[in-house]
Amino acid sequence: MSEDQTVRRRRSEQEKKRPVLFFSMKAPFPLKTVIVLSLLLILSILLLGLMKGNLRQLEQEREREAAAYETLVNRHTVRYRDWIEKYAAENDIHPAFVAAIILR
Repeated sequence: MSEDQTVRRRRSEQEKKRPVLFFSMKAPFPLKTVIVLSLLLILSILLLGLMKGNLRQLEQEREREAAAYETLVNRHTVRYRDWIEKYAAENDIHPAFVAAIILR
């Protein structure tokens, strides 16, 4: 017999001696990997919630600033609206530009 045949025979005998398992004893992923991935998932969900809260606060702050600016513009330009429109038309300038110069 050649060496290849003896090696094959030994392997086949060893395979016969092994017990037959209906399921694999190895887990598809190591437990540490599953734990780390689940922690990363939880962390990302928490960070997403925090970012949404910060976004809401930013939107509310911008809305308040826009409302304050709108009241400022309306308060100042109502008095001078006729003059602003008159002189803006005479000089071919947009009335909003003139109002902005007056406000600032």
